[in-house]
Amino acid sequence: MLFRSVETRITAVKPARPLFVFYFAGHGMSEGIAWSHFSIPGNFAYRGDPTNLDIEGIRNSTLYAGDLVDELEKLHVPYLVMLDTCYDEKERQFESPLLTSVATKNLKDIGGILRALNEFRNTYPVLFSTVPGKSVVTVQNPSEPDSEVTIAPLARRFILSVRSSLDKGSPVSLGQFLADMM
Repeated sequence: MLFRSVETRITAVKPARPLFVFYFAGHGMSEGIAWSHFSIPGNFAYRGDPTNLDIEGIRNSTLYAGDLVDELEKLHVPYLVMLDTCYDEKERQFESPLLTSVATKNLKDIGGILRALNEFRNTYPVLFSTVPGKSVVTVQNPSEPDSEVTIAPLARRFILSVRSSLDKGSPVSLGQFLADMM
C-alpha cells in the first residue's frame, strides 16, 4: 500500500475531519485511447514511436492515476488529488481496412467509457493541470513575480486561490478552493 504510514497516522490521531491532499508536480503522460494518466517520478527516456509504448510496462514504472485513486479510496477518508503535469499524447484512431465501420464505432465507444472512468467522476476531486492530449509549461509565481523560478500551473492556481485568506489569517473554504481550482 502506497500510503500505509498516512493510514497509520490517521488511525492513531483520529482527526475529526481528515482530508488527504496528494500533490504531484513533474512530468506526466497518457495513452491516447482511455486517457489513462501516468505521473513520472524522475526521468523517463524512451526511444521510438510513443504509440508503441507498452501500457503495462509504463504502469509499472510510473504513478498511474487509477492506482493512486484506488489506494486513496482504501483509506476511507476524503481526499484531493492534484496532478500538476502534462497529460501528453496524441489521440489514437481506430480506422483500419481490417475493421468494419461497426467494429470501429464499438472500439470508439469503449474508449469513451474508459475515458469517463479516467475522469474520476465518482470519486473525490482529482484535478489535472490540463486536458488529455495536452502539454503544460511552467508559469510565473504570483507570490514572487520577479523570480526567475517558475512553478507548475496548479501551484499557481493554488497560490491565487488561498493568498487572500492566508494574508488575512482566515480559514480557506474547501468549496471555494475547489471552485477556484476548477
